[in-house]
Amino acid sequence: MAVVKSCPPHNPVLDYMCAVWQDSTALFIDDADLEHHDRLLAANTGVDGLLNRAGGVLSDLASQKDTLKRIQRRALDIANQLGLSNTVMRLIEQRTEQDRYILFGGMALTSLLMILIYVYFG
Repeated sequence: MAVVKSCPPHNPVLDYMCAVWQDSTALFIDDADLEHHDRLLAANTGVDGLLNRAGGVLSDLASQKDTLKRIQRRALDIANQLGLSNTVMRLIEQRTEQDRYILFGGMALTSLLMILIYVYFG
């Protein structure tokens, strides 16, 4: 089965290319097609670059998310420790005040006992 090569109806711009096309298997691309191809290639390269940058940004965001989670966990741990420390400090202050009452009460009781012993046996 033979392939019949035919040219489009008479077109002065395509006459030369049609004549060469009938005689050989060479492919002729005019400047508009080459420019179109170059622009498509540039657009494809640009989209690839954009996708690579987007992937980098996405991985950076995931890394930042993990970092922020660790910081939040540490901040909550510190807040809990400080909360416990504040509670402990309040208990120590209350205990110090109670110890002061016991100290002064014991000093007064000891002084009273010494005075009573002195008066009774003195």
